[in-house]
Amino acid sequence: MKYTKNKLELNKLNKIFLIFSIVIISFLFLYSNNSTAEELAVGETSPVAPPAYNISNTGNSINDIAQPAGYQTGGNITAYTVVGNLIKVMLSFLGILFLILVIVSGFQWMTAEGNEDGVKKAKARIKNATIGLAIVVLAYSLTYFILDILLTQTIK
Repeated sequence: MKYTKNKLELNKLNKIFLIFSIVIISFLFLYSNNSTAEELAVGETSPVAPPAYNISNTGNSINDIAQPAGYQTGGNITAYTVVGNLIKVMLSFLGILFLILVIVSGFQWMTAEGNEDGVKKAKARIKNATIGLAIVVLAYSLTYFILDILLTQTIK
């Protein structure tokens, strides 16, 4: 009976850990600073607050707000950039999913308490997650290579 009770508590802990991991990783991606090392001088720090905007003369165009904020504006947004951005978002999501699977599986492996079945499941999940990540990276590389060849041939 004690083993079953501990197992139920571990399942609750796994769910809490998974939710906590998703929230933390989401905040890291949402609030990360996009400045590179070259943009920041040796003694400078990244800005804490966004620059103040004069609300009275923002104009009627969204470009008047987007340009000072550092977003890309103008007519150079093509289908290629939209698809590329979509692929980046999907790959980011799959990377986060891989990381969560590996962390949860590692936690389950460490807390298996000598249960061979739990260790086998955790090892299998880590192996399958790694194979899935390799397939995604290979598919992205192949797609990038083929599209690069096609675009350079059609532009010539």
